[in-house]
Amino acid sequence: MVARVVKKFYYDTEFLEDGSTINLVSFGAVSIKTAAPNPYGGIDFEFEEYYAINSDADWTRILAHSFLSDHVVPHLPMGKIQVEGANRTWVDLTSRIVRPRWLIRNEVQHFLLGDPEGWEMIDDPDNPGSQIGVPPEISLVADYCAYDHVALAQLWGTMMDLPDGVPMYTNDLQQILKTNGITETELESQIATGGVDLTSFGPDHHALADAKRAAVMGWWMAEGREVMG
Repeated sequence: MVARVVKKFYYDTEFLEDGSTINLVSFGAVSIKTAAPNPYGGIDFEFEEYYAINSDADWTRILAHSFLSDHVVPHLPMGKIQVEGANRTWVDLTSRIVRPRWLIRNEVQHFLLGDPEGWEMIDDPDNPGSQIGVPPEISLVADYCAYDHVALAQLWGTMMDLPDGVPMYTNDLQQILKTNGITETELESQIATGGVDLTSFGPDHHALADAKRAAVMGWWMAEGREVMG
């Protein structure tokens, strides 16, 4: 039997949490398509990527939250709305990357699993003579992923509501670092020496930029050091 190829996705979320709930602000995910040495001694990365901001988030509380307003909101498209005759700062609902939660859920599912019409077909064990589509096998990775996985899973509801093919766990980049016997600072130094500027992907606390950084760090531990010699 031919082993199935496992596609690895790195993702990050920004969220509002209060000890009881996790309210999704934004979601970014990537998969590395290619990573090739360039003539300047570095690596050029090509990503498959998805990024969206949740228009249904609790923006009143987000804008009043000191950490989010200082570190997350500045990276989001913001505009003004009329509230009781006064202009008020609000997420820009006209931006193409600001989308309702239900649409983010559907788009994330398609990004991770692809079109069901393209799934591998196997014999249906419950219906002899029939076939069913099997979703691709994927792996999820995120940095300090405990709340990220909850934010992802809750796009569909409870953990039991996860669609077939979406893992019930996320691999934590911090655990991968520990398994590889290297600190985050040491790895970042190796990557910089290899000609890759992790800051070039965007600011900290931007979900897509953080997902790209995690992907490059994961790739470096798995393949990068060998590619760069």
